[in-house]
Amino acid sequence: MEDIMSRRSGFTLVECAVCCAIVCTMCCLSVPAYTSMKSRAVFRAEVQGLISVFYSSRQAAIKLDCPVILQFLDNEYTVFVDEDASSDHGDWEKQDDDTVLVENVMPKGLSMTTTFTLGRTRFQGVPNVKAGSVILSDDNNGQRVKVIMNIAGRIRTQNI
Repeated sequence: MEDIMSRRSGFTLVECAVCCAIVCTMCCLSVPAYTSMKSRAVFRAEVQGLISVFYSSRQAAIKLDCPVILQFLDNEYTVFVDEDASSDHGDWEKQDDDTVLVENVMPKGLSMTTTFTLGRTRFQGVPNVKAGSVILSDDNNGQRVKVIMNIAGRIRTQNI
């Protein structure tokens, strides 16, 4: 009878404490890695999204046969069709009746600067566009990518 009483099933307090310590240590190591990985993924998605916007703006200008403006403000950009274009050049300003194709605000922790004059460029369906670049920076982990467009409308990226 004593033999049955001395054999108890279950975990001791020490075993539970050791398991909790192991789980806590694993969480402390994995959470920073996960947040860093998530931040890098968001940054890569924004870079690819900006490249896609450049290409789709150029295609829209060809398809619609009118100027498409890509305008950069602080940490956001807007793509709109310059429908007020009374001449080949258009007015380059977003009016109420202009069709907005894309509006995007950068997520928190990402910043954007541009070398385009007045923070904007235009696609008009001909291979003569304003050359310039946009630098995307991730303030969380220091990544920087430069999206460059030449006067022929070719778009490429460069890690800086």
